[in-house]
Amino acid sequence: MNTSSTVPIGFLNRRLEIDTMTLAANGEFTWVPLATVWGGFAQLTPTERDADGRIVGIARWRFTIRWRDDVTSSSRIVYNGRIFRLVATADPTGDQRYLVIEAEEELR
Repeated sequence: MNTSSTVPIGFLNRRLEIDTMTLAANGEFTWVPLATVWGGFAQLTPTERDADGRIVGIARWRFTIRWRDDVTSSSRIVYNGRIFRLVATADPTGDQRYLVIEAEEELR
């Protein structure tokens, strides 16, 4: 994905749900929808991580959406029933046109 101030025509062609975590009335944290946006994504190089003495494969993804200031590392993306935990967000050119998000897929 090109990180210049323009995105290729047709790249933002997927409907992505952005969820945020909130404290419910019962004192428990829960996910609630924040917005549904158009976005694009690409898989990054898979990595591995040690989890309790075993190697676990990690699927990393880079999402691009139009700029929003309410998406943080405590948000998540849901696409076609798949859940992606946000690792980092960035405005690659500083002009607040697009938001680039790195995320890890939660495997169920």
